[in-house]
Amino acid sequence: MAAAGAVGKRVLDTGWLAARSTEVTLTGVQLTTTQPPAAGPDPAAPWMSAAVPGTVLGTLLKNKLIPDPFYGLNNEAIVDIADAGREYYTFWFFTTFQCALVRRNAPVLPTFADRVVLERRIHVPVCPVLDSAQLYCSVDCGQKPFMKVVLQSSGGIAACIFFLFKLSALVWEKLYDNWAISFPLTPRFCFFLLSPIQGFFFLPPIHGRASFCSTSGDISGESGNQHVTLNFRGINYSAEMYLNGHKEVLPKGMFRRHTIDITDILNPDGNNLLAVLVHPPDHPGRIPPQGGQGGDHEVSQTLNKMYIIAYAFFPLWWCSGGNKSYGGTQNGLHMFFFQTHVPLGILLIKEIANVCLHISLWTFQIGKDVATQYVEGWDWICPIRDRNTGIWDEVSISTTGPVNITDPHLVSTFHDDFKRSYLHCTLQLENKSSWIADCALKIQVSTELEGNICLVEHLQSYSITVPAHSYLQYTIPPVSFLIFQATHLFFYKPNLWWPNGMGKQSLYNVEISVDVKGFGESDSWNHYFGFRKIESTIDDSTGGRIFKVNGEPIFIRGGNWILSDGLLRLTKERYMTDIKFHADMNFNMLRCWGGGLAERPDFYHFCDVYGWKHFVQVWQEFWITGDVDGRGIPVSNPDGPLDHDLFLLCARDTVKLLRNHASLALWVGGNEQVPPVDINKALKNDLKLHPMFVSKHASNSQEKYLSEESTDPSKYLDGTRVYVQGSMWDGFANGKGNFTDGPYEIQYPESFFKDSFYKYGFNPEVGSVGVPVAATIRATMPPEGWSIPIFKKRIDGYIKEVPNPIWDYHKFIPYSKPGKVHDQIELYGHPKDLDDFCEKAQLVNYVQYRALLEGWTSFMWTKFTGVLIWKTQNPWTGLRGQFYDHLQDHTAGFYGCRCAAEPIHVQLNLASYFIEVVNTTADELADVAVEISVWDLDGASPYYKVTEKIVVPPKKVKQIIEMKYPKMKDAKPVYFLLLKLFRPSDNGILSRNFYWLHLPGQDYKLLEQYQQKNIPLKIYSEVSVSGTKHKLRMTVENKSKTSVAESRRSVPTTDPGDASGSHNTGKETTGSLWRKIHSSLGGARSSDNLRTLEVNGADSGVAFFLHFSVHTSGSSTAKDGRYNDTRILPVHYSDNYFSLTPGEKAAIDISFEAPPGSSPRVVLRGWNHNLDHAVMI
Repeated sequence: MAAAGAVGKRVLDTGWLAARSTEVTLTGVQLTTTQPPAAGPDPAAPWMSAAVPGTVLGTLLKNKLIPDPFYGLNNEAIVDIADAGREYYTFWFFTTFQCALVRRNAPVLPTFADRVVLERRIHVPVCPVLDSAQLYCSVDCGQKPFMKVVLQSSGGIAACIFFLFKLSALVWEKLYDNWAISFPLTPRFCFFLLSPIQGFFFLPPIHGRASFCSTSGDISGESGNQHVTLNFRGINYSAEMYLNGHKEVLPKGMFRRHTIDITDILNPDGNNLLAVLVHPPDHPGRIPPQGGQGGDHEVSQTLNKMYIIAYAFFPLWWCSGGNKSYGGTQNGLHMFFFQTHVPLGILLIKEIANVCLHISLWTFQIGKDVATQYVEGWDWICPIRDRNTGIWDEVSISTTGPVNITDPHLVSTFHDDFKRSYLHCTLQLENKSSWIADCALKIQVSTELEGNICLVEHLQSYSITVPAHSYLQYTIPPVSFLIFQATHLFFYKPNLWWPNGMGKQSLYNVEISVDVKGFGESDSWNHYFGFRKIESTIDDSTGGRIFKVNGEPIFIRGGNWILSDGLLRLTKERYMTDIKFHADMNFNMLRCWGGGLAERPDFYHFCDVYGWKHFVQVWQEFWITGDVDGRGIPVSNPDGPLDHDLFLLCARDTVKLLRNHASLALWVGGNEQVPPVDINKALKNDLKLHPMFVSKHASNSQEKYLSEESTDPSKYLDGTRVYVQGSMWDGFANGKGNFTDGPYEIQYPESFFKDSFYKYGFNPEVGSVGVPVAATIRATMPPEGWSIPIFKKRIDGYIKEVPNPIWDYHKFIPYSKPGKVHDQIELYGHPKDLDDFCEKAQLVNYVQYRALLEGWTSFMWTKFTGVLIWKTQNPWTGLRGQFYDHLQDHTAGFYGCRCAAEPIHVQLNLASYFIEVVNTTADELADVAVEISVWDLDGASPYYKVTEKIVVPPKKVKQIIEMKYPKMKDAKPVYFLLLKLFRPSDNGILSRNFYWLHLPGQDYKLLEQYQQKNIPLKIYSEVSVSGTKHKLRMTVENKSKTSVAESRRSVPTTDPGDASGSHNTGKETTGSLWRKIHSSLGGARSSDNLRTLEVNGADSGVAFFLHFSVHTSGSSTAKDGRYNDTRILPVHYSDNYFSLTPGEKAAIDISFEAPPGSSPRVVLRGWNHNLDHAVMI
C-alpha cells in the first residue's frame, strides 16, 4: 500500500481500463464501490486496456478494435462522430491506485445501504435555439423521501425544455406526491410537456442513464494534517469523475487543469477505485464530402435555418389550436400542463424536428468549443474521428501537508548590461487546515557544474503566517526589489540562457518548499529556470517583427509545429526526439500553431534543456484559426468560441502552466485571425508587459496596453513576453491581417533569392513539398499506394502530377506547378518506380529547402527579420510539408535546412551566382577565406579558387566573389560545386556546402547515367554500446584518384574530428564532444579496433548523395508477403545525404536505441552507390 505520508506527486499512467459508455450498464458509483471491472491483462468485455494519457481512438487502436487510421485509407473505415453521435465516443476510463492517510478523527464513511439516490440525466446537445442543457432528476430514498428535478444550462441563448412526467417505476410511483422542482437559470422561454411514454417526452434525441451513489455520513471533517489531490492536466472535453462512490463534475475545456481534493474520499484501507466518464467536444462538426479547412462551415448555415423553421413551427401550430382535433384545447398555454396521450401531429413534427436537429447539431464547428481545431481535417491531415476525446494529458495524485504551493511565477530582471540580476517569485499558499499555520518558506537556487556537481547559489528562508482555510499570495523578496537587502535573490553575472546558435545554455534549478510548524515539510516545487530577457518589437527598416534575447537581435529561421501525434500519443521520448530534430536543423524558433495544442510542459522542457547547444524559442498561439473562426462561405463562428469566459479561463491557466519556461518567447492570439474583440482585449490586458520589459522601441499600439506600475514583475500573469493578436498582424506578414503568408507549393530554387519573391519583413508561413523515403511509403500504405503519380504533359509543356487515391488522401503536394513551375522531379529524368521517384524527390527536397532558407538569409536584416517554414513535421502519415515523417525518418530536406541554417555559413546566391558568407553571431568573423572548387561528372576539377582573407561583421551577410564557371566557354552542362569557409591559420573548416547545378536551360538528366558510376569507398566504423543504446562513428572516404586540382588545394580533403555537420566555430569541437560521449558511457562496450570495409570501384568522381540508415537483421518481406519495415527509428545522424569529392573524408556520428534482442546493421546507400553495404553491430 502506498501511504500518503511523503510529500510529492505520483503519476497515474498505468493500469487504466476503458469501455464505451453505451455498453456499460453500471453507474459510476457502482463501478467505484461494489462492482468494479475486473483488472488483469485480458479484461472482460466491454472493458479493454486504455491509453491514458491518450484518446479514445488511441485506446481502440491499442486493442486492435479499429485499423490504424494513418495507414492507407483505413481512416475511411472508422466511424466518424458526426455519423455515430457523441455517445459513440463517450467512454468510461477506470483505474485503481493505492493511497491511504493516517486519519485523525476521521469520519465514518457511509455504507451503500445507508441511502440510495436514483439519477436520470438527459444531455441536450447545443443548437441555435437550445443551448447545452441537462435534465437532472434524483429521487432520495432516505428518511424523508422527495424528488428533486433540476434543469441546468451552460448559458448563452438558453431555451430550456423541461418535461413533467409520470413515474412508472415502482419506487417513483410511491414518491409521486412528494417532489420539488428548482431552476438554476433563467431561460428565454420554456415549454413543458407531459407524456406517459417511459416517463419522458423529448424532441431531441435522448441519452439517458441511471446511477446510484451513497451520500450518507459526514465527509466534510478533516483527515488529519495531510491532504491529497487528484489532478487532471487535460481532458477533452468534459467529464464526470467518480472516486470510491463520490462524484465530481469536471467542467468543459480541453486546455484547463482540474484539481480535486480527495482527502476525505480515500478509502481507509488504501484501495481506491477511480472511474471517469469522458464526453467528446460539444460541437464535433460534420466532415463535408470534399473535406475542408477546419470542417463544415460551408454547409452549417442552411441546415441551421431548416432547424429553426422546424422548431418554430411546432409552438405556433400548437398555440393556434392545431391540436384541438387530437384532444387538445383552444388555449395554447395549456401545452404546459396536460395529461393526455401524445397526439399524432406532435409526433410527426417531432420527427421532422429531430431530423433537422440531428443534422444541424453535427454540422456545427469545432471552433465553438475550446479544443483542438485541426481534428475536423485540414489541407494537410484527414479528420480525427473521435475529435481527440479522452484523458489526453497527465493524471496524478499529490500529497501535501496543511499548506500547499500553487503556480509559482519566476522572473529575472537585469541591470548594468546584464551584469546584475534579480530573481523574483510570486506564489500562492493555501492553508487547508482549521488552524493558523506558521510557515518557513524556503527557496534554493543551484546550478550544475561539470561532473554532476551542483553549486548552491542561494538558500533563503522567509517566515510567513497563513490564516486557516485561506489563500495567501506571497512575493519573494518581501520588499521592493529596487532596494537591495540580504533576503533578495541577487546574482552577479549569472550564466545566461541563449537560444539555438547564439551561445551556451544555462539553467538553474529553483526549489521551493514550505515547512509548517508542528508538521514539517508540507509541500515542495521545483523548476529549471533560465536567466534571459526576451524583447520583441517591429523593426523600423523592414516592418518585420524582431526578437532580441539578452539584448542581441536574432534572425529567426524556424518552423511551424502542429503537434507530435494526431492521436495525442505524447510521450517524453517522442518529445525529446522531436525537439532534438529541430535543434539539429539549426532552427531557433518553433511556432505552436493555433489549430493544434497548447503544448505540454514536457515539450517546453526539452526546448529549454536539450543537449549542449539545442535550445529552441517557441511562440505559442491560442485556439483561434481563421478557417474555423471568422472565415468561410458563409462566415463560420464570427464571434469565435461560444463560451468566451471558458476560453479566457483556459488561456490564463495555460499561461500559468507554461510561463516559467525559458524557451517560451511569444503569445499570439490566433492563426490568421484575431480573437473576438472582448477576448482580444482581455488577453492584451492580462498579458501586458511589466515596465521593466518594455522595449525602448515599442510601438504606440503596444504602449497603450503597458502597465506603469512599479510592482514586482512576478505578480503579473506573465509580464515578460509580448502578446500579438494574430499571426499576420503587428510585424508578421503585412502586419494588417491580409493573406500575405505563403506560398505553399514547389518553387524554382533561384526564386527564393529574388527581391520580388516576398514583400514583407517576417513570413510566418511558407511551405513546399515533402515526400518521404520509399520505405515510409511502403510501411504506411498497401501496395496499391506504391504507384507513383501519373505525369501528364500539357499543351503548354508543363507537367501535371496526378497521384493515386491513397496519395491524394494523404495530401500529396506535386513537384510541379503547371503554368508557373516545371516539374522538378522530371529534371532528373522520368521516375521509373517508387524507389526512383522517392530518391529524386529527396534531391528536390534538399535543394528546395536549402534554397528557401539561404534565400531568406541572403536578405538578413536588410529586408527580412525572419521566416518560419510551413511545416516541419506531420502528426500523421501525410505527404507534404515535412522534414521527417510520422515514423520519424528524415527527408533530405532536413539536411538541406541543417546546412542552410548554420550560424556561420557559406552559400551560393542562386539568382546572382555570387558567393556569400553569412555571420549570424554577435562576434566578428575575421581572417577567414573561401575555397571554391568545381567538379565534373568525370571526377575532374576544371575550376578552383581560394579567396583572400576576409572579415565579416557580426550579424551580416557579405558578398564575396562571383562564381564565374557557368560563363566559361567549356563549362559542363551538369557540374558539382564545393564551397568551404575556413581559417587559413589552422585550415579549420567553419562551413562546407555542396551543390549540384546545371547551366541555364539545361537539366539534371545526365545524372541518370551517373548512377552507373562505381566509385571506390573506404568505410571505417567505431561502435560503442550501452544496453540498447548505440553510438557509432562512421567515417567514409572517397578513394577516387585525385585530380590535378588536388595539388592546388589550400584546405585538407578531410575534416578530422568534426562529424557534427556544423563545423568548429572555436568554442568546442565535436571531437571533444565524442570523447565525452565515450567517457559518459562508463562500462559501455566499445570496439577495440576500427572496423574497415572497402568498396572497390574503378571509376573516379564524386560519391554523390550518400545516406545511412539503420536496420534490424530481418527481411523486408514478411512471411505473408507483406512489407516488413526493418528500419530502426528514430536515429540521430550528425549529417546525412552528403557527397564526397575525390579524396574527401567525412565522419558521421550515429546514435539510436535498438529494440531488445535485435542485431542492428548500418546500411550505406547513394546515388552512385547501390550495393547497400552494411556494417553489422
